[in-house]
Parts: sequence; structure tokens; C-alpha cells
Amino acid sequence: MENTEFLDFDAVINEESEQREFELLEPGEYTFTLQKYSKEFFHSTRPDSKIKDGTPMVKLEFIVTDGEHSNYVYNTLFLRKDFEWKISSFFLSVGLKKHNEPLRIDFDSAIGKKGRCKITKRSYTKQTGETVESNDIASFLEPTVPAKRPLTMGEL
Repeated sequence: MENTEFLDFDAVINEESEQREFELLEPGEYTFTLQKYSKEFFHSTRPDSKIKDGTPMVKLEFIVTDGEHSNYVYNTLFLRKDFEWKISSFFLSVGLKKHNEPLRIDFDSAIGKKGRCKITKRSYTKQTGETVESNDIASFLEPTVPAKRPLTMGEL
């Protein structure tokens, strides 16, 4: 159970390990819910970065689940013309964009919306030298439209 008790600014603390109720997901297709987002500007510490400093971006926080297992997954959308396809795929996935119709970007309207995505695992090395794994969103998937069945005589 999550302990959401507030701490004072000068509280005495003791807990040193993160207690997570979430687990690493196996690669596959999952349902996500957008929990929150933040508007930021990119800042690179690498001189060879392909993304320029000052590029506007939106950091998205999702809960991704298969109904039995869940994990927090984070994704960054860079607000550049060459990434417009990825922004569109996100809004298509949550049902806020229609094919071949323009859409004004509005992440507030996407909070709490569900969609589908393809999840992968990624390994990386922390600054401490520890190798860890996390989940990444490889792609946002379009909503599936149920196949129409033929009407029966009684329904006509």
C-alpha cells in the first residue's frame, strides 16, 4: 500500500530503499494511461547530441499494464517537425486525433486517457556503474476498431 503521508521540511528520515509495487514488463503490447506530463527544454551534456539545446519537449509519465502487471514508463516527445509523426501517433493512440485531420497539440486533454503501445526493455549503465533495465515505449498503437458484423433479419 502506498504511503502518501506528508513529511515536514525538517523531518527526520530513515527509509533508504525505494519500495515499488511495479515490475519490469516483458516486451509486447500493453495498455497505457497518461498520468502526467511536463513541458521542458532539452539540455544535452554531450557535444555530439543530435537534438539541439533549447529544443522544446514534453516528458510523459504513463502507467502501463496488462491487467496483472504494471510499471511506470516515461517517454519524451520532442516538439520538432521531424518528430511530428510520433506526436501524431500518440494522439491517434488515445483517440484525440483522426487520420488526415489537423490537431492542435493539447496534452491537458490527454491526461487520464488510455491507449495501446509496444513496450521493449532497455539496459543502461548508471553513473554509479550499475547496469539496470527499464521499459521503453517503442511505438504508440492505433486503437483497434471492432469488425462490423452483418445485421440479422431481426435487427433490420
